[in-house]
Amino acid sequence: MFYNDKIKAAYLLDGIPSSYGENMIKLCRQFMTYVSKYERMLDKDVGEFDRISLESSAYRIAKATKKDYDLLITLVKQYVRWRKEMGFPYNKEILDIVTETERLFMNQHLKSPAHFKNVMKERTVLNDKNQQVTVGLRESGTNTIDVTYRAFLWMLYVGLTKEEAIDVRASDVDLKNRCIVYNGRTFELPVESIEDFEKACNLTTFTFEKPSTSEPIFFKRKDGDLILRGYKSGKPTLTTLSPAIQRKLCPPDVPNLVKPSYPAIAKSGVFFRTYVKELLGYPPDFTEDAIRMADKTKHTTEEARQTAIKRFLKIYLSEYTTWRDLFYVK
Repeated sequence: MFYNDKIKAAYLLDGIPSSYGENMIKLCRQFMTYVSKYERMLDKDVGEFDRISLESSAYRIAKATKKDYDLLITLVKQYVRWRKEMGFPYNKEILDIVTETERLFMNQHLKSPAHFKNVMKERTVLNDKNQQVTVGLRESGTNTIDVTYRAFLWMLYVGLTKEEAIDVRASDVDLKNRCIVYNGRTFELPVESIEDFEKACNLTTFTFEKPSTSEPIFFKRKDGDLILRGYKSGKPTLTTLSPAIQRKLCPPDVPNLVKPSYPAIAKSGVFFRTYVKELLGYPPDFTEDAIRMADKTKHTTEEARQTAIKRFLKIYLSEYTTWRDLFYVK
C-alpha cells in the first residue's frame, strides 16, 4: 500500500497527465511504492518533502531500481502540481527543482516570441576559454544581411519549413495584417518579428562594418523579390545559409547558451500557439503536426500510417506538456 494511499489512488486514477504512456504510469506506481518507505520514516507525503529529503530519496530509489533520477524528480513535480490544483498541502520548493534533463530541454527550446527575439540578439559573452566573444544576429536597425537570417528563423517559428522559407517572397508578406500568405496558407507573424520583416522585404543595400576601419561598407543587394536574397546570390541554399546562421547564433565554444535547432524552433512556435489557444479554452490538438510528420515517410499500408500518426501525437503531447510545465506552470 502507498503512504497516503487514498490521495495517491485518486492521482493515479484521475490526475496522471494524458501524455503519460503505459510505461510512465507503471513507473509512477513503482516510484510511489518505493518512496512509501521514506514517507513513513518522515511521516510526510512525498509532495510535502523538503528539497533535500526529496533529492536524497529519489537518488537512493534511482540507484536501487536503476531508474533515471531526473525522470523520478519529474514524476514527483507532476504529482505536486496535481496536489496544488486539488488544494492538498504541497512544498513549492519541489516545483523549483530543475533537473539536468529539463535544463537541456530549456536550452533547446523557446518560451515565447519575445524570448526568441532575445535569443537572437547580438551580445558579448564568455567562451570556454574565458574570452569575450560576440554571438547572435545584429539588430534590424543596423541594416546588415543579418535581417534576412532573422526573417528566416521567424519563418521557421511560425510554421514554414526550411525549404518553403527559402522560396518566400516579399510580396507574400502582408506587414499591415502581420502575416505571410504562402501556397494558400496563412502564417501569423508575431509583433516582435515585424521590424525584421520590414527590413528583409525592403532593403536594397546591406551595411558591412569592417573591424579594421571605422567607415561602413555598403553592398548592393541582388535584384528580385525573394526575402532571403543577399548581395552575392539572388537565392541562397540551405548548405550556405545554415552554417552562416549557426556560426553566429550557436558557436560551439560558448557554453550555457540557448541553442535551439531548427526543429526545436518550429516546435517552440507550435507549442506557444497551442498554449495561447489553451488559455482561451481550446484543448491541445497536434493532429495536423502529427500527420505532417508521419507523411514524411512512405507507409506500405494505411494502418501503418495511422500507427505513425498516433505515435507522433503522443510525442507532441508529451513534449508540449514538458514545455508548458517548465516555462509557464509552477
